[in-house]
Amino acid sequence: MKKILKWILIIFGILFFIGIIAGGSNKSNVGKYAYNKSNDVYLGKIIELKPCGNKPSINCYIADFGNLHNQYSGSRPLEYPIDIVDVKDDMSNPKEDLKYIYGSEYCILEDCFLILSGIERDKNSNAFGELVVPEINLWENTGLNRGKVVGKIKHNTKVQILNKKETDQLYYLVKFDNLTGWVSELFVVIE
Repeated sequence: MKKILKWILIIFGILFFIGIIAGGSNKSNVGKYAYNKSNDVYLGKIIELKPCGNKPSINCYIADFGNLHNQYSGSRPLEYPIDIVDVKDDMSNPKEDLKYIYGSEYCILEDCFLILSGIERDKNSNAFGELVVPEINLWENTGLNRGKVVGKIKHNTKVQILNKKETDQLYYLVKFDNLTGWVSELFVVIE
């Protein structure tokens, strides 16, 4: 019995030590650059590692795109679960990454793409960080009289920008496969 207890304590100690090392390596990524593992889109410079908003059992990197991003979106640093982040020592040209997000002057619209996301980004919301809209509506028009839904696109889908228009808010005309429609800027993120 003592031998079994001794081995259990040794195994627990090893696992605990490995956990400290793994957690420490994540903390050492502060100051490096975060990219989405699934599509290699730049997420920002990692400024902090902490438990995710409404899911404290999961660790998140807090990534800030910096002044270049804020001048276009007015957004704050966002948190990303560490398992979806690819950490790199250097950063690509952020102006190049902006073309996939904003259809800015850095590209011709037809050559630009963005990612649609249904994750709640309002930090004041109880659902912050959770997937609340798994399928995003594409509309036939912009503004308050958007018309009918022409189709739905799943969360975290990369779509092509065809046009953009400001009415009550900014809308993008996007295309995915054979589906084309307008989507609110509220569903556009750097993911």
